[in-house]
Amino acid sequence: MAKYLIDTNVLIDELRGKITIADRLPLEQCALSFVTIGELWQGIKTKEEVKITTKVVEAFTIIWGTQEITETAIDLMHKYTRAQGLYLNDALIAAAALTNDLTLITENQKHFRSIDGLTTITFLEANNSQS
Repeated sequence: MAKYLIDTNVLIDELRGKITIADRLPLEQCALSFVTIGELWQGIKTKEEVKITTKVVEAFTIIWGTQEITETAIDLMHKYTRAQGLYLNDALIAAAALTNDLTLITENQKHFRSIDGLTTITFLEANNSQS
């Protein structure tokens, strides 16, 4: 069962070889939002990147969009967009974490830190929590 939702920036670090998530966290405890997959596909430029990204994404549980996630994201947008500059993709990722009771692993703490009820940690912090 998933405990963590991996943000796009952490998965990009994985794809760039900066980190190896599986060396630090059990993959069965990690999930990706459908939004993260979409953001990854936006940046793919070569056939080799398609192969690598597909292989990495297949290792994770995927949290797909649901009505509850959508409604939660809209509530977050209403509450945080004007005051905090929350963007739709980040609202959807946060909503996926909130509605599935997952800790969001992200290097963009600034994007998420003010969202009530959302627990965020960095990859290093997640690594330390497993030790």
